[in-house]
Amino acid sequence: MRARVLRVSRHLPCRTRRAGVEIVSAIELTGTQSDAAYAGYRNVWLTAGAGSGKTRVLTERILFLHLEKGIPLHRILAITFTEKAAEEMRVRIGSRLAAIGARDSLRAVPEAAITTIDAFCMRLIQEYGDAVGVDPQFRILDPVESAEWEAEVWAEVLDRWWRERREDAMALFGALPLTIGPAHPGGIDGSVFWSLLRKIHTAGADLDEVDFTTPELGGMAEALWAAVHANAGRAAGKMRGTPAKTMEKLQEIARLGGARDLAEAERWALLAEVRGRIKGTVAKSVKEFIDETAEWIDALEGIGFESRHQSIRELLGEFVRELDETFFARKRDRSALDFIDLEELAVRLLEIEKVARETKRRYRYLLLDECQDTNGLQLSLMRLLWNDGRFFAVGDPKQSIYHFRDADIQAYLSLGREFAEKNSIALTLSENFRSRPEIISFVNGFFATVWSGNEALGVPYEALAAGNEVRPAVDPRIEYLSVRDEDVKEARYREAALLADRLRAIHE
Repeated sequence: MRARVLRVSRHLPCRTRRAGVEIVSAIELTGTQSDAAYAGYRNVWLTAGAGSGKTRVLTERILFLHLEKGIPLHRILAITFTEKAAEEMRVRIGSRLAAIGARDSLRAVPEAAITTIDAFCMRLIQEYGDAVGVDPQFRILDPVESAEWEAEVWAEVLDRWWRERREDAMALFGALPLTIGPAHPGGIDGSVFWSLLRKIHTAGADLDEVDFTTPELGGMAEALWAAVHANAGRAAGKMRGTPAKTMEKLQEIARLGGARDLAEAERWALLAEVRGRIKGTVAKSVKEFIDETAEWIDALEGIGFESRHQSIRELLGEFVRELDETFFARKRDRSALDFIDLEELAVRLLEIEKVARETKRRYRYLLLDECQDTNGLQLSLMRLLWNDGRFFAVGDPKQSIYHFRDADIQAYLSLGREFAEKNSIALTLSENFRSRPEIISFVNGFFATVWSGNEALGVPYEALAAGNEVRPAVDPRIEYLSVRDEDVKEARYREAALLADRLRAIHE
């Protein structure tokens, strides 16, 4: 029987027979897109700018591995950031397979291992959970219930310390602001402790190995100082009509921020002076900012940066570990897990030789999308899944927007350095096919200035190139609409209103 000739991708280097179908090339890709999609079994570190055809390349990569290398779709593990992105990729793969008449492969698309990190972790725990003492029939703890349990566990651990370790409790919490009187620390707000725990876990750190005796308290003191800095800045921006000296000191805190090289005496002198000023009567509109700032300053005074507080730091470590253990025990006993638990347990499972061996045998190739929005814990998971020469990671540090969910751009950059040390190729998709050249030119000019010299961003600005050559019916025009307001909600409302007014004016 003569083989039918179907066209799959333009740059496939050879012809392959699959069930009597000869596969040759057809879809148009740029040179760099082609290099990324058809890179064989090499590790690929792909930086993909906005509108550069990233999803198309991922789709072609999976098709290449399946059709050219013969890997079944259910053995190519593709990790996406959202369920929507996973579904979009399945649809694209299905459409491409339908177009070439690959019926057997098309029927396998629903079983393709295209999933989110959390869904992958759930499946792994359901299969191997007994190995780490977890009920495979666990449920996911919803955010409301999780907050309720945190409050209950917080009260339980505080009460236990007050009954069994009263002197330690008084030493640790004595300087913190109390809301129900000095006889019991139960009124202390535990949010900063839970925040600290989340940061430790999502960083992939082992809580038992975190050194709370360091000057940074495992990050606690710097987190508290950053909170003072942020609240002082917000307060200073709101305090119209407030005595000038108080305003000046708050602005000074905001300017100094978390500077590590600030002299100890300067820090504490500044905190003491501001604390004395902001406890007085202030305008109602800024009271929440001032009260919160005062509480953080109290917390800093209680924990401190100086060496004489080392014993308090040790107590802090003991308290935080007990808080974490009590919370996890409650979840385990009630067969409930949160999303951080899913990822941590998956890491623990993949550290078991048998589980790692079977999982790597199941998935012959790994792809990770939106790599820039992952955290240290998630990247630890990816490393455990990594078969040498079988990892394709795509991201763009300029598009990292989930720091508030503990995405860690430094962890992303560290992974990039690991790729460079292995059998890898590093490629950049900088051609934008989504936007007009005029828009690209404006964006490049604007952000080259904004980005320049900002070392905190961790990466240099890389200009985009315009790939959209279609001429519009009318010449485009760029307008920059600026809204300045310290109140985020108010700024968003004003920005939306300004944009709506401008669009209305254009169409009238």
